[in-house]
Amino acid sequence: MGKQWISFLLALFLCSCAGNQVPIDGTFINKETGGYIIFRPDGTFYYSLTTPESDEGTLPANRGHYAFQNKDDREPYLNVRAAHAGVYRIIFNADRTEVTVEYVREKKPPGVYILRQE
Repeated sequence: MGKQWISFLLALFLCSCAGNQVPIDGTFINKETGGYIIFRPDGTFYYSLTTPESDEGTLPANRGHYAFQNKDDREPYLNVRAAHAGVYRIIFNADRTEVTVEYVREKKPPGVYILRQE
């Protein structure tokens, strides 16, 4: 299967989920590592799971897309770069003020990221 075909199927999948999109807007910080995840309401997220935010306020180099199957889901489908695919999963608490990152392939303890209050 070619890259164009896979891209088409991915776009089709993301469009089909658009009606169920749960907009999340905020920065979640891990107090232990300083790592952070920035969620945007358009389904994009930027992440640096172990490196603290820079003083310049630039976005992390890692970018992905998230989509929920329905509005009550706590674990979104993730589309991330190939090196990170299947490495971790993201689970929100019920009120979406906290994110737990569970590592699937590595024996690392889960990381908890708390929504930063502006």
